[in-house]
Amino acid sequence: FMTKVYVEGYGCRANHDDSNIMKGVLKKDNFEIVNNENEAYVVIVNTCVVKQTTANKIKNRLSRLYGKHKKIVISGCMAEAEKEKLRRLYPKASLINTFNVDKISNTINSERVEFLDKSAINKLSLPKFENENKEVIQIEQGCTDICSFCETKTAKGKIQSLDYNLIVKEIRTKKNQNTKYFHLTSTDNGAYGLDSFLGLTP
Repeated sequence: FMTKVYVEGYGCRANHDDSNIMKGVLKKDNFEIVNNENEAYVVIVNTCVVKQTTANKIKNRLSRLYGKHKKIVISGCMAEAEKEKLRRLYPKASLINTFNVDKISNTINSERVEFLDKSAINKLSLPKFENENKEVIQIEQGCTDICSFCETKTAKGKIQSLDYNLIVKEIRTKKNQNTKYFHLTSTDNGAYGLDSFLGLTP
């Protein structure tokens, strides 16, 4: 018997890549990914908090799911930026932020857990559910700005850039596997390398 999991994602390309990674990790660990929440034992909602309208939409969605007595895992930026509020509103839901997508399988069979530390991981080494002849590469996490309309800085903290050599190696490897399209993405591509004085901008 394989536990059925439904993953619902919101937000930016990096966040959707995290959804793809989590599904890949779950599949590798012998969980079944389904396309319908009604079939699932566990529902993972990969959240976004850049805009308040999106955040409100996600909270309404969480409330509906929570009311169905589904096992809920809240991942993504909201799990970090609004963790106190989520603990109060959904006390049985597990929380996992963007830095811990590799631990997603540990949330499935546990009563309630939290993975909220902010140690950067190399997401290039993690399996993905589907690539469709294109590869999304997250080159950094974090932000230099503190915008009043956005909680990304709270969720992802300071910039943590992925090593340039790892990025180049990944592109060459995937190119040799006939991948045709590459998307370099992050919280802010223009800020890549500012933590190591190796930026994309002059």
